[in-house]
Amino acid sequence: MNRKDLTLIMDRGFFSEEKFGVLHSFGLKFLLPVKRNSLLYGRVVVEEYCVFVYHGSLIRFGKCVYGDYWLCRFKDESMATVEERVVFMKFSEGVYSMEQVEEKKRLFGQVLIVSNLDVGAEEVYLLYKRRDAVEKRFHTFKGVLDADVSYVRDNVSVFGHVFVSFLSMFIFAKLEDVIRRVGLLCRYSVEDVLVEYSKAYAVLTVDGFLDYEVPKKLELLDKKLGLNIFPILRS
Repeated sequence: MNRKDLTLIMDRGFFSEEKFGVLHSFGLKFLLPVKRNSLLYGRVVVEEYCVFVYHGSLIRFGKCVYGDYWLCRFKDESMATVEERVVFMKFSEGVYSMEQVEEKKRLFGQVLIVSNLDVGAEEVYLLYKRRDAVEKRFHTFKGVLDADVSYVRDNVSVFGHVFVSFLSMFIFAKLEDVIRRVGLLCRYSVEDVLVEYSKAYAVLTVDGFLDYEVPKKLELLDKKLGLNIFPILRS
C-alpha cells in the first residue's frame, strides 16, 4: 500500500494471526477485531474500574501486551444487555441449549482488538467505531438527507438536489471532525449536536425587536466546540 500514515481498520471476519503478522512486517498500522471463539480472549481481563462512557453506554476495558502487539478487550454494558435478551429469547424458543447459553454469556457485549498502535484503550475503541463510517455516511446521505429521492423532473434540478445534499454531507462530516477534535465524540454524535442546536430560537417581532433564547447547556456546548455562532446582545 505504501501508506505509513494510515491505520487499517478491519472487521473480525479478516482475523488470523498470520494476517496481522504480515501487516506488521510491512510497517502498516492496523486494528483487527478478534473472532469470539479465539483463545486470545483469555489473555486479557476486563477490569472493573477501567471505564469510559461512549454515547451514554458504559464501556469497561482491559489492555495487555501480546508480543509485538497490544490486546484491548472491551465490554459494552448496553450491548451486553441486548445480547443477553436475544440469547435467552432463543433459549426459551429451544434454539439454544443451556450449554450454548453458558458459553455465550462469557462474552456478552464484548470485543477484543489486536493492534500494533501503542495508544490508549479509549482511542483504540473510537478508531474501531469508525470502521463503518463510510457506510453510515451513505445511510445519512440517503436516509436523513433523502438524496436518493427526488421529485424534480429536469437534469439541472436533479444536479442541484444532489449538490445541496453533498454540501449538507460535507458540513455533517466537518462537524464530526470538530466534535472529535475537542474530545467529545464519546458523548455526542453529530445528530446529538444538531438536536441541541435546534433548541435555540430567534424571533424578529413586527416592531423590529430581536428576541432569542439559547439554553445554558447549549451555550456551554457551543463554547466547547469553539463555534461561537450565537450573537451577543449588549444593553
